[in-house]
Amino acid sequence: MLKNKSVIFSFIVIAFSIWSYFESFNFSDRAARWPRTIILFTILFCLLLIIGEAIKFLKGIKAEEGDSFSHLSWFVPSLIITTIGFIYIIPRLGFFISTFLFMVTGMYILGIRDSKKFILAPIIIVIFIYIVFKMILNLPLPQGIFF
Repeated sequence: MLKNKSVIFSFIVIAFSIWSYFESFNFSDRAARWPRTIILFTILFCLLLIIGEAIKFLKGIKAEEGDSFSHLSWFVPSLIITTIGFIYIIPRLGFFISTFLFMVTGMYILGIRDSKKFILAPIIIVIFIYIVFKMILNLPLPQGIFF
């Protein structure tokens, strides 16, 4: 029996994707087109992962020690908590400040410590988002208490 974490993860993602696919029938046909496409590609890639792991299993190739997700043991929960915090503070601090803080925190979690990249990358990306979404597309973004 396959006890590989990648296979177990793939089956969980496939189950969630199937549920999401059926939920997409609540949308209009036009609105459901993009989510259904993403869902079908997700299922396809999970199936490819399962097939690849099954071929390794049948050939007798042992799963690598530590498996493919072991190095992510604390990255994933940290980034999930950071994302939830980002969603929570957007209406309070505004989109641009929240995005800057989210990017700085995410870069720190991922191990980026170079001070130039640590500060300049989020500033440049926030400025780019401002130019595209506020100035060119003229879309409203959450303002928060500072703007």
